[in-house]
Amino acid sequence: ISSSTQVGNKNPLTGEMNLDKDSINKRPLAIMINNIKISLPQRGISKADMFYETLAEGGITRIMAMFVDPAKIPDLGSVRSARSYYVELAASHNAIFAHAGGSDGAYSTIKKQGIDNIDFLKGVAASYRDKDRINNRIPTEHTLFTNADLLAKRLKNKNLTAEIDDFFRFGDNTKQMENAEAALNITAPFSNSAKATFTYDSESGLYKKGQFNAPHIDGATGETLTLKNVFLLKTSITNTNDYKNHVAVDLTSGEGYYACGGKVIPIRWQKNGFNKQLKYYTMDNNEIFVAEGKSYVCILPEKSNITFN
Repeated sequence: ISSSTQVGNKNPLTGEMNLDKDSINKRPLAIMINNIKISLPQRGISKADMFYETLAEGGITRIMAMFVDPAKIPDLGSVRSARSYYVELAASHNAIFAHAGGSDGAYSTIKKQGIDNIDFLKGVAASYRDKDRINNRIPTEHTLFTNADLLAKRLKNKNLTAEIDDFFRFGDNTKQMENAEAALNITAPFSNSAKATFTYDSESGLYKKGQFNAPHIDGATGETLTLKNVFLLKTSITNTNDYKNHVAVDLTSGEGYYACGGKVIPIRWQKNGFNKQLKYYTMDNNEIFVAEGKSYVCILPEKSNITFN
């Protein structure tokens, strides 16, 4: 956690001074988003403040979308089930974790760690099934959506406020990146069937995300997902050999890359406990400066052939 507690209307996930007074020191909401090709397009994802993506099972990925103010979540989905490592990532933000079911390991972690969570498959309804998807014979597991009004029914009994620290060390990273390699195009494979791409747009100073050989689109707006910062973290991802072929993701430490402004540097990262935040360092052990804006964190297998050009 950085040394400065949230000040004024600063967004702790982006560093931007864009929060209204009702959003200050609200716990963020972390929502599991479906990312299998048949479930696309997602809706509402472009409004998230920050993202995590890593493997689920069978070579597919899921995305955890982070929203600093649950009251401003648009029509969002489709929502899918939890995995234990996503529960831990949500806990590192002191976030309320929202999901539609989960693996045995995820439910065990939620119970053991006392995680504040919303399970859309249990309790008062806070979601709906998209009728158009059902009519188009999309499998039921890809039809679940939510929004701020529906979520409010389940959030009213939860402790929504807390002192929230900046998640990154926000600041001018010009000097840090001055000797960085070019990263105008990034390819980050999670598996043979899933990879993330990031293409730098010099006009906006942002990366445009792609997947499945196409732009990553928010179906509600038609917008391509754009990011200021891209983190590519390598770690051990192993098969648990359970009946669903779930995976285990090591969140303790590793190496990777940080891309910003069309450039990339190698980094180290570590996480010193279940509720502790991920910390990012240059290779000479200085905590990195992160530009203000949205961040996308890819957690990739150690053998992932990440490329830059």
